[in-house]
Amino acid sequence: MPERLASWKEIAAYLGREVRTAQRWAAERRLPVHHLPGGVRPRVFSTRPELDAWLQAGSPPDRPAPVSVAVLPFLNLTGGPDDQYFGDGLAEDLINALVRVPGLRVIARTSSFVFTDRGRDVHESGRRLGATWLIEGSVRRARKRVRVSAQLVNTRDGFHAWSECFDRQLTDLLEIQNDIARAIASALQVTLEIG
Repeated sequence: MPERLASWKEIAAYLGREVRTAQRWAAERRLPVHHLPGGVRPRVFSTRPELDAWLQAGSPPDRPAPVSVAVLPFLNLTGGPDDQYFGDGLAEDLINALVRVPGLRVIARTSSFVFTDRGRDVHESGRRLGATWLIEGSVRRARKRVRVSAQLVNTRDGFHAWSECFDRQLTDLLEIQNDIARAIASALQVTLEIG
């Protein structure tokens, strides 16, 4: 029997698994597979001693799933169109701030902004977006003040992990959006223990 296994099919057969399983193990569990350059189709190989040593050592556990979050549009509780623009801008600034957090996958705005329905279930929203966490909130304005409420919700169990209200004087709307977005991103980084 040759020591060198020269394809995914041979490697998978030696392990007694399907090719897709061997490929997943190479990506997630450090299965010793070497890639050869050149050719139209990527070529791989491994050796029996390498695979035997990997099996005897026990494969490393699966890496934890990456933390994924979707920022939903902030509800406009005041009703004016300016407040809706403010809420949408805040959500967009928050997405931009969260994208910079290492280890966090942020769902694209074009996907998460589809979920504008107040009564939608968090489990369903999370499943459809592929997000573990949802950030939802609201914007209220009274005279020269604005209040932003934001919550972090676990899509698996529907419970809040974090919630905060931000009260600001209406001076520079863009600065308020940036300030609140940075505060929320910082709080989430601590709450989710990432980065």
